[in-house]
Amino acid sequence: MKSDIELLQEFNKGKFEAFDQLVLRHQRDIYFLTLRLAGNEMEAEDLAQKTFIQVFINGHKFKGKSQFKTWLFRIAVNLCKNHLRSRSRKNEFGMEEIDPAGESTSLSSLIAKEKAKELSDLVNKLPTKQRFTVILRIYHELSYRDISRIMSCSLGTAKANFHQAVKKLKAVIEPPGGKLE
Repeated sequence: MKSDIELLQEFNKGKFEAFDQLVLRHQRDIYFLTLRLAGNEMEAEDLAQKTFIQVFINGHKFKGKSQFKTWLFRIAVNLCKNHLRSRSRKNEFGMEEIDPAGESTSLSSLIAKEKAKELSDLVNKLPTKQRFTVILRIYHELSYRDISRIMSCSLGTAKANFHQAVKKLKAVIEPPGGKLE
């Protein structure tokens, strides 16, 4: 199997099927990243598509200083930041519910879904940089180094954003005077 870099090089030489392979390889990750950042399915689909359009247009600009996936995530994150800025200027408030697990009727499943929804709502209330950092770290299991590249910040800032986000989440989740059992 060819690496992302090899596929991008082939695409830059005019082999469009190499681009198709890159899209197929990364479309799921990019969709779920944009879904978590934007908060609704229609916007996520648009943002994921715009991400790959940017790769199609600017693939020749990839310098290889980071992994292709890091570069791709950075494009998606920047598009999401711009979209959220634009959306807030239009005063469009509210996030649609995300229910990736589908419907279930068991009590334990319902409780788990409710807890996941509550956590998702809390993450969505974090400041943008902290929210993006948590999503990249937890949901996409990226290293702090990759997060710093994607977010265009220092390694220390990426760690600090994550630490502050976790601190804020714990303050809301844990009852006063002790940890949850």
